[in-house]
Amino acid sequence: MNFKKLTPLILAIVSNSAISSSQAPSITGSYIGEVQSAEEMSKASTFFTQNENGIISGSYVFIEKGDQIKGELTGCEIIESTNLKCIWKDKYGYGDLEVIFNGSFTKFYGAWNTFDSSKKYPWHGTKQ
Repeated sequence: MNFKKLTPLILAIVSNSAISSSQAPSITGSYIGEVQSAEEMSKASTFFTQNENGIISGSYVFIEKGDQIKGELTGCEIIESTNLKCIWKDKYGYGDLEVIFNGSFTKFYGAWNTFDSSKKYPWHGTKQ
């Protein structure tokens, strides 16, 4: 077997694999959308980050009756390949946020609730 002829083929296969994995969709980024608060839908920006250890966290800001409400997303866990569960926290309290991303991580649809209630409210965004 002539290994000199196989070496370029092997390098091409390895290079293509590296390119494909580096271009994989990412959850990281800014998503513009809406969240329900005070019984109405409010404009919202949601930001997700992922550190070198794969830990996902985030923050958000929404406008409610002219006031800017800021919060954080912690304890995020990937439940399935495109499903994420986090804990939200802001001046109103804290609770669960569960979202489902599309396959390319360009949109999410989800719902939030407080820890003391099972009632869920919508939260969605589109990547910018």
